[in-house]
Parts: sequence; C-alpha cells; structure tokens
Amino acid sequence: MGSNAENLLRLAPCSVFLAGRGFNPEEVIKTRTDAAPNMEWTEGAIKRLEKVPPFAKNMAKKAIEDYAREKGQSSITEKIMDEATQKLLPPSARRAMGIEE
Repeated sequence: MGSNAENLLRLAPCSVFLAGRGFNPEEVIKTRTDAAPNMEWTEGAIKRLEKVPPFAKNMAKKAIEDYAREKGQSSITEKIMDEATQKLLPPSARRAMGIEE
C-alpha cells in the first residue's frame, strides 16, 4: 500500500476495504519493454524548458514529447516546441506567458 492510500484510509470517517490485484511479473516485464523510448532534446530546447515553472515542468515535457511522437519525431528541437506550444496552449495562456503578443 502506498503512503497516499494509507493516509486516505487513516482519515476516512468510516470503514474502508482496500484490495489490490496482486503481483504479475509478466505484466511488469511487458510494461517495461513497451515503454516509449527517451526523446533527445537539443541544447536550445533544454534551455527553453528551463524557463517553465518547476511545478509545470514535468507536465510540459511530457506534452511536448507526446506531440513529437505524434509527428514521428525522435528529438525535441525549438521548432517542435514552437509547434507544440501553438497546438497545446490557448492564445490567452501564450499571451500571459509572453510567448505571443
């Protein structure tokens, strides 16, 4: 049981039954081999990613990588970041971030 589940159970005002599926090693192996390969990031793209606030950095990185995979790209460039930003962020958010006037 994870710490989040344990804390929720501790705070519950009633009886709670928590059950797991059990451990299946074959499922773990399949998950590891089916995982998406890591994307390469160019120096410029990394510098731009550093400007993203820490609380949103992982979400932004994943969204950009997902966009690149959809486009069949294996590396993240500044051009890919521009395209992803145009597609994923509404105009008001781009203006607020200073990306678009």
